[in-house]
Amino acid sequence: MIINPEIHIVPRDLDKGAAVLTASEIEARINGIELPPLLLSVLPDDGRSVVFDKGGEIEPVEASPIAGDKKRQLVFSLFGLSDGQDGILKNYLRLKGRIDGDMLPIGDDGLDNAFLLDPRTDKVLFWHHECEEGEGSPKALTEVAPSLAAFLSALRPEQDFDSAELKRGVKAVRLDIF
Repeated sequence: MIINPEIHIVPRDLDKGAAVLTASEIEARINGIELPPLLLSVLPDDGRSVVFDKGGEIEPVEASPIAGDKKRQLVFSLFGLSDGQDGILKNYLRLKGRIDGDMLPIGDDGLDNAFLLDPRTDKVLFWHHECEEGEGSPKALTEVAPSLAAFLSALRPEQDFDSAELKRGVKAVRLDIF
């Protein structure tokens, strides 16, 4: 397997009522975009999505607005073959028309942002849904890795953030809970 041996994949439970589809069923519903065999080889045999036992992160080629100075981009999950919330199909349909181009969603950061595979270039991109120029702007997309293989091999366990790093630049925090 191409994934860093320090990364341990944990299959996620299916959403209630969700079914696992075949790759060809999904491809037929996503404009014929081919699901990469490499991505399918990383998923469990039953096609469920996966998370990482110690979290996951990657150093992107191009820093996204939320990657920070350390260029650490969190990777929460890789989407699976289900028709549920954590499946490739549901996320493709959710993002269709919201992003620049016809991209294949392959994972997320847990904050409603997505990792996308560009079928034209084979690059893995990060889509930031709160981009200042708008979520449909090309600026909402930043390059994470030059290929899916490079993306998967560059994944590493999430490292704890230094509390001083988190506090830098923060003057006050206020939570209004109703």
